[in-house]
Amino acid sequence: MKYFCESAPEYHVVAAGSLLGVAIAEKTSFPVGKVDFLTLRPMNFEEFLLANDKENWVEHIVQGKDYSLLEHQLRDLLKKYYVVGGMPACVKAWVETKSIEKVEQAQDSILTSYEKDFAKHAPKTEYPKLTAIWHSIPNQLAKENTKFIFSQVKNSWRAKDLTD
Repeated sequence: MKYFCESAPEYHVVAAGSLLGVAIAEKTSFPVGKVDFLTLRPMNFEEFLLANDKENWVEHIVQGKDYSLLEHQLRDLLKKYYVVGGMPACVKAWVETKSIEKVEQAQDSILTSYEKDFAKHAPKTEYPKLTAIWHSIPNQLAKENTKFIFSQVKNSWRAKDLTD
């Protein structure tokens, strides 16, 4: 980034990443003052409507117009939004195919990417623990108890097996 800023300022470079590698690296440099940060968040319902060519519906909602005629269709799209989520790749899969199967493939791809990121940054001995924890999160979130329970990661494991 520093090179482009100093030696080729006519180029505008966009990059995305978690900065995890920078955060955990022992020795690394970072181009301080040469990078602008943007926080990207998942698409909200309004953006989901826009992606589905429902600009007029958004206008009705934003302007506070009576949208009772659209209420059933809005509820239907809201339910779809709950399933699809706001990740742009998933929304794109939905908009292009209207296939939940394709959306699930996009969602799985995102989850797999996170898991591969663990492998890239974690010591080899810690990777099995991280993936076990990662895979236990959905089941633990689905329960009423909001505490993370180490024994539910893997039956024979306890907190001391998963922490340093």
